[in-house]
Amino acid sequence: MAGVAELDVAQASEPVGLAVPVMRLAAVPDPAGHPRSLWANDAVIRYLSTQRTTPRDCAPTAIGPAQVQSGLRLLHRYGLLTDHAKASSRAVRLHVLTARAVRECTPDAAVPEVLKTAAGALTELCETVRWGEPEIMAALLTNISSLDGCAGDLL
Repeated sequence: MAGVAELDVAQASEPVGLAVPVMRLAAVPDPAGHPRSLWANDAVIRYLSTQRTTPRDCAPTAIGPAQVQSGLRLLHRYGLLTDHAKASSRAVRLHVLTARAVRECTPDAAVPEVLKTAAGALTELCETVRWGEPEIMAALLTNISSLDGCAGDLL
């Protein structure tokens, strides 16, 4: 996978243990972008809390929206994804080939939980947005379509 060394370094950087699960989750929605608010909902926080890996000598810490945003910013600094707060409905982006490589390197046993989390997060986001805005509607529909394409018969 391209960027394996960067991902390994990011995984060991603060916030420790979030880089890999964040990348797995970011690889499922539309690579052209999704809203940052997707990362602040309960489904994502629960998933990252259970998937975070920490060194054995460190006590686990609670994960909240601030740690999730720190994880996104960390991956942005390493060039593994793009996180632009001003991009609104397409703020978090991932190169299509990076997304594919992440999905292909995700263990088969982990895939259903990643997909379930992405579906829950998109559902939760759809319940909170104002649907009269064409930009957010288009972004959410393409993200739902991308998730459906990744999921096949798993959802």
